[in-house]
Amino acid sequence: MSVLPRLPRSMHRAPVLRRVLGATFFRRWAHLILGGALLMPFVAVTGVAVELLARRTTEELPVLLASTLAAVPLVALVGLTSPVRELTAGPATTLLGGSLVAGEIGRGDGWQARWRTSLWFVLHLLVGGLISALTLALPPAAALGLAAPWLPDLRLPAAWGVAGEGSRWWLVPLALSSSVVLLAMVAAAGALLSRAAAVLLGPTPAERQAAARRELVRRAERHRLARELHDSVGHALSVVSVQAGAARHLAATDVEFAVTAMRAVEAAARAAQTDLDHVLGLLRDDDSEDRRATPLLSEVHAVVDAARAAGSEVELIVSGSLAEPDAEVSREAYRIVQECLTNCLRHAPGAPVRVRLDVRDGELLITVDNPLPATEARPGRGSGGGRGLRGVRERAVRLDGRVEAGPMDGRWSVTARLPWSRTGGR
Repeated sequence: MSVLPRLPRSMHRAPVLRRVLGATFFRRWAHLILGGALLMPFVAVTGVAVELLARRTTEELPVLLASTLAAVPLVALVGLTSPVRELTAGPATTLLGGSLVAGEIGRGDGWQARWRTSLWFVLHLLVGGLISALTLALPPAAALGLAAPWLPDLRLPAAWGVAGEGSRWWLVPLALSSSVVLLAMVAAAGALLSRAAAVLLGPTPAERQAAARRELVRRAERHRLARELHDSVGHALSVVSVQAGAARHLAATDVEFAVTAMRAVEAAARAAQTDLDHVLGLLRDDDSEDRRATPLLSEVHAVVDAARAAGSEVELIVSGSLAEPDAEVSREAYRIVQECLTNCLRHAPGAPVRVRLDVRDGELLITVDNPLPATEARPGRGSGGGRGLRGVRERAVRLDGRVEAGPMDGRWSVTARLPWSRTGGR
């Protein structure tokens, strides 16, 4: 249940009054009074010393001002301590509103953040102390000023200089104007603290850079998982699509082929389920040992056999040893071959495909090509060609490799060059 005062319905129709005297206004007022309350112990401590040094001074206002000024270094010193940032950020976020609510509270590590917190603590307590003093003084004084003309026997403070009954009417406009001034000062002070909190309690430039780096890492990880899902499950779905279509066309004339095709569909669906479980495990940060990892290049015969089962004639040529000096390069190379075979199944179903893996001089050369259909126009060399080819390029670039794709001697060819040893890689 809200304890904030409800405004009249007619006031809600006035944009200016709703903006000035809304719930945010009263929350900020409460936050300012909280700052004044926190200032009192510091003023009490320094006030003892000020009174001892100024025994000849009998007026309270100079002593109070001197005690407040003497308390500023003590407030700043306390603001340098670590707990102050956490203790003040919560009320500031809840009561001040503004950009601090949508922003992020800085962790407060390092001296730069501590100095900013100290400055915020001093600003909050001094401005809050001023508003608290005015809140305690002006409303009672305004009430006396409004009541004075109608209550002749009411005793007014001698400092006001009011002698007779006829001279009391000028207190009415003064009382009303003082109330308006108080509300305006509260609104201005609340807006000032709201903006200052976003700057002084928000993240430091170093924290913002660290947050930006974390966001880049998070997006890169999401992109990597999307690429894994596209390459693994997308390949299985392409096999399923080709085999299911072939089985449907030949079910009535070649039952044995249809049964073989449906077995290939079943195997591809199982592989897709396993790959999907692997990707979901990465999303869950599940490091269980039974989760299947991405295959290595030495297992490339599995993806080649799957493409053959889908009806493509695939020739695999391997030159050199596929013994992996770097598991990451081997996994990415496997995915590149898988994606290239998937593209062949999608864009040239049934066409003979040639896969060449050549390892020499510390470099892995992957070439996948197939004859160009006579009636199909292919994109030129180096063009994107689709999401799959873009994923192939991204995998190669991440390993300091490069990819070339395009028509060559009547064949569509994709060539990827990867460092087989990552000693010089990123």
